Amino acid sequence: MYKLLDPKMHTLVTLVPRGPEATMQRYERITYETTPYAIWITLARPEQLNLVDDQLFDELYDAFIRARLDTERSVVVFRGSGKIFSGGGNLKADIARQALDGYTEEFARTMYEHTAHEYPVFNAIESCPMTTIAAVNGSAFGAAVVLIQLCDLIIGVKDAKLMFAPPKFGLADSPDAARLAARVGLGRAKDLLFTSREITMEEAHQIGLVNRLCDRNDFDASVAQYVEDVLNTSPTARRLMKGIINRNLPIMSHAEHFESAVGEDFREGVRAFSTGTPASWTAAAIAKRSLVPSPTVLEAPSRNGGDARRSYRPKMWRLDDLKRQDAAPDVVDPQTGGKLWEIWNMAATDQIHVLYGHVHKGNRTGAHTHPDANHYTAIVEGTALVWMEGTMIRLNPGDVVNIPTGVLHDFGADTKGDVWVVDMTSPPFDPAKMAFDESREEEIRLAFEGAMARV
Repeated sequence: MYKLLDPKMHTLVTLVPRGPEATMQRYERITYETTPYAIWITLARPEQLNLVDDQLFDELYDAFIRARLDTERSVVVFRGSGKIFSGGGNLKADIARQALDGYTEEFARTMYEHTAHEYPVFNAIESCPMTTIAAVNGSAFGAAVVLIQLCDLIIGVKDAKLMFAPPKFGLADSPDAARLAARVGLGRAKDLLFTSREITMEEAHQIGLVNRLCDRNDFDASVAQYVEDVLNTSPTARRLMKGIINRNLPIMSHAEHFESAVGEDFREGVRAFSTGTPASWTAAAIAKRSLVPSPTVLEAPSRNGGDARRSYRPKMWRLDDLKRQDAAPDVVDPQTGGKLWEIWNMAATDQIHVLYGHVHKGNRTGAHTHPDANHYTAIVEGTALVWMEGTMIRLNPGDVVNIPTGVLHDFGADTKGDVWVVDMTSPPFDPAKMAFDESREEEIRLAFEGAMARV
């Protein structure tokens, strides 16, 4: 533990706070501590990776307003706890659900309130008249990196990593765009924001994003030394110079942040994150789409014996396009209008019907029979659970199951993710003739619950 000689008391005093006597228990996400030399605001949920959510913003806002009213100290240390500083923003389940449901007035209202909620704390941190030090005890991602940047000084452990993650999800985070260039320069800022690449703390130090590095074992002592170095200068001088420096910084505009949060790219980013697949704009997704063959030109002899060329254009589908729901589904579940399952008709002739189906994770179609069709279902993505006349089977991508005509069955997705299938029926499947049967609902429900519990 680092000790500092207090010239007034002529005794050794502890600089880094320790023990419950220094803690004021007003918060759940953070702790607020004071020593004679500094205020210490600590992210206090290491078991939850110190994730950033609305309650954390509320508590940080309160803590930094409280700090600015402290007349006895002139330094605030903002630090993490545990092995990492913060895993970044916590994408709440209700926001993810609304994003996947598409643009609605409810979704726009939610995203406006969610994004606008962040800016008071951004301003409270950056405008704090005290000197603020971000003490980064481990890796930090996304929203956590924004909070770090808003502090005056940054010290971090050498083995940590940083990532500006929001653009990967389709978000234009205004504080990143407005503050990063002032620290690292325009070109480096664009490189970090336009690639969302992960960087080491050592690289962050080399480009000027981080002021000092330290070894993990020396973290507390190194932070304490930084506080002592800052205390060599006048609090008034630091406050006035901070005002001059910050006066010319760009405005952190909520407008662009909100525009991106309700845009199609954010919804696509959430979909990609939820399913573990590449977003449509990534090189991997583009390459996958480009593998679909173009219509070919076939050569055939003409009836008069000469050569002729004719263009043959086969009917083709890009499953990723359907998955992104570029086209509205042709059939949806009657209970919720598409929140359980959806179907796209791909082809239908007198002999066969081909469809593309989607079942949302943890849901099922409901027990039913097809009195007019014998069908084969191929799993494209996800893990499917199929109940057929008392037998439960689990299917993975590449598996195909035959469901004969008239057999009572129920098709579902496990709790890990959505299921996407290609289904072929012969004779052609008529959705209007799906015969739903609830007579064995309790038996089937228990079978699915048991199977999902074993996922």
